Amino acid sequence: MLDIDTWPTIPTYLEIEGTSEEDVKKAAEILGFSWEQAEFRGARAVIEEVYGKPVGHLKVFTFAEQK
Repeated sequence: MLDIDTWPTIPTYLEIEGTSEEDVKKAAEILGFSWEQAEFRGARAVIEEVYGKPVGHLKVFTFAEQK
């Protein structure tokens, strides 16, 4: 399964999921991605640890245009 996620202030990213590591590697190869550059943390961990957004601690969050 391919999932393209877009969050405000975070670059759009692609999640590749499969029933086995082999399936995920094959999908990444077909799409032209380097396995060596893959991120294996979950989306929540990346959003919190790389971008500093505490999404796991929020009960509700909304997106609003900033002016």
